[in-house]
Amino acid sequence: PQHPGTEMFCYPDDSSDGITLVLECEIKGKTRCFEKNVSPIGRNETKRVEFTIESEDRFYWNVY
Repeated sequence: PQHPGTEMFCYPDDSSDGITLVLECEIKGKTRCFEKNVSPIGRNETKRVEFTIESEDRFYWNVY
């Protein structure tokens, strides 16, 4: 199922490395993980993430 508009909350991360977002889902009975590095998230900051999964191995992320 799809859940547009889902909000997730996290603690601020001021490290220079940023964070890694991990999306785990099931495709055709197999568990898949998709990862994307994101710049640090400051206090009271919002990041918008849009992703498209085309197949088990092909995906796209946009971070705003």
